[in-house]
Amino acid sequence: MSSPRQPPAAPAACGKRRTKPLPALILACAASAPVWAEPVVPDRPGFSTGTATVAPGTLQIEGGIQVDHGPPRTWTAPQLNLRTGLDARTELNLLWDGIQATEGKRRETATPLIGVKRRLRDGPGLRLSALGYLSAPHGRLAPLAALLWERDLSGNTGLFGAFQLATTVEAGERQTRLQPAMGAAFAHGPAWGGFVELYADIPLGGGGRPATTADAGLAWLPHPHVQLDLSAGLPVGGPGDRFVSLGIAVKL
Repeated sequence: MSSPRQPPAAPAACGKRRTKPLPALILACAASAPVWAEPVVPDRPGFSTGTATVAPGTLQIEGGIQVDHGPPRTWTAPQLNLRTGLDARTELNLLWDGIQATEGKRRETATPLIGVKRRLRDGPGLRLSALGYLSAPHGRLAPLAALLWERDLSGNTGLFGAFQLATTVEAGERQTRLQPAMGAAFAHGPAWGGFVELYADIPLGGGGRPATTADAGLAWLPHPHVQLDLSAGLPVGGPGDRFVSLGIAVKL
């Protein structure tokens, strides 16, 4: 998951895309595997964050580059997400979108986020986790809270989603945004997976227009501890994100 998502026309205080940012579902959700089982289970790509947590003593590094087509066009890298286990059900996250280069504008440095994910319910059916992040763009606290869910449908298919409240800070003004998401993940053998997803960004209190985006992607495991991913998104019926993203996740 990802720093709080901004409206498509606004510059991102904490990063335009990554609020988690894909669930770990791509290759693990549908298989009903144990939470810590191999292979690596990243939170990228996609908007929703997976319910899985990293085991204590394990460090997982995720990152990538994203091009938002705007206009204007914006490049964001390295979209860093460091994950490590705190206990059997909880992990610590440090997210930093990195540098954002926008055509015709000065480069911007995204605000880091620190957060905690905790598994609430495991099992072969419904899985639930809670997620919380905190950042301080422009010196003002901006919390984020989310309920994450995953559900198996068959041996190689599953559903996932998130109900998220994010706070953004623009020009010194704090804005609360409702960001629901839902999608489906598909396993294509032991090393390939894919997903489709629909998510919305809804300003509360009349602070702009709602935006809806459909995204989809593929993930490949060349090694049990390494995932490579490719994803893209398009607006649905109005404002939304238009992007292409490449990424990698490594479990140490």
